[in-house]
Formats: sequence, C-alpha cells, structure tokens
Amino acid sequence: MTERFDSDEEFIAALRESRESVVNRPLAAEQEAIGWGAHAVRFMDSLVVFAYVLDLPTLRAQEDREVVDNLALAHNDGFMWCMCYSTRVPDGEYGSLHRSVLWPLTDRTFTACRTAGWDINALPQWVTDSMKFAYDGYRNYVAENYR
Repeated sequence: MTERFDSDEEFIAALRESRESVVNRPLAAEQEAIGWGAHAVRFMDSLVVFAYVLDLPTLRAQEDREVVDNLALAHNDGFMWCMCYSTRVPDGEYGSLHRSVLWPLTDRTFTACRTAGWDINALPQWVTDSMKFAYDGYRNYVAENYR
C-alpha cells in the first residue's frame, strides 16, 4: 500500500520519523560489529541478499570528500553503504542497508556464496550450516526485539 501525503512537510516529517525508528532499534552484538569492509546477509521472505560493506579507503578513492563524509555520517547511524548481491542481481548493485536488517557473514562464507552464484540451494553443506547459523541468530534477534 502506498502512503499519500497532503504536503511536503508531512512527507518530510514521516521520513524523519521512519529514520529515527530505524536508528533507535536495538542491535545485537553481532550487528554492532558490522562495519567498513564487512560481509553480511539480509534474509527476506523470498530473497537472500548478500552485502559487502564498502571499505573507507575504496570509498575515498571513488567518491569526492562530501559524498564520503555523508556516507560516514550515515554509517555512524547504522546505514551501511554496500554492494548487494542476490540471485536477482548476481553482479551486484549499490544500496544502503541498516545494521538492524543485516547479520554478519565470514569472508569465507561470503566467497563460497559468490562461487555458488548466490544460490542458497547450491551451497556445499558447510556453507549451508554457516548460513543456517546466521539465520538462526538473526531470527532470534528479531524474536527478542520485534514481536
């Protein structure tokens, strides 16, 4: 359902409220540890998104200072600037994901998922076990904080 607003001010107020609710979400220790250069996963109903949080030196080399400063401020509020991969976008696309919707992955697990074309049904057993462990951690976090 699309929300409609009667004025720009009403729209901006709704955006601020939405942002504040995300920024103020409690985080698990595992989520707090997600930072520059980390690998993470977002579990969605019909899609698993794998994220690489761009590292600061790469951003500084690719973007002008004002953009990097703004991304760093957003990062401090939990908004990670990522390259996001999935079976729908196997070559990746840039996006901002909040720590509260992410769960960390090891570099080794992330690489194995890339090798499998991001297809969770094509993973070796050790990676399936690692992904299940990540999913269980995220599911427990959600159950404790949002139900």
